[in-house]
Amino acid sequence: MLGGLGQIAGGALGALTGGGGAGGAGGAAGGGGGDSFASNLAQLKQVSEEQQQKSMELRMVSAKLGTDQNAAKEKPQQ
Repeated sequence: MLGGLGQIAGGALGALTGGGGAGGAGGAAGGGGGDSFASNLAQLKQVSEEQQQKSMELRMVSAKLGTDQNAAKEKPQQ
């Protein structure tokens, strides 16, 4: 059962990082028990936090761009 969970976590990690091999590595290492699962889970948490940070930065840039575009549209009308 832990092997299957390790494979799921490894596959999710691979999907987030773009590494196709991570899912296979998670499944192969899944037979090793809870250590590989805990390792995969820690990696997944780290990647998730990095992606959340990137998402926040993208939202901030998008909001700034929208503000700048609106200001540029209003200037010629004044």
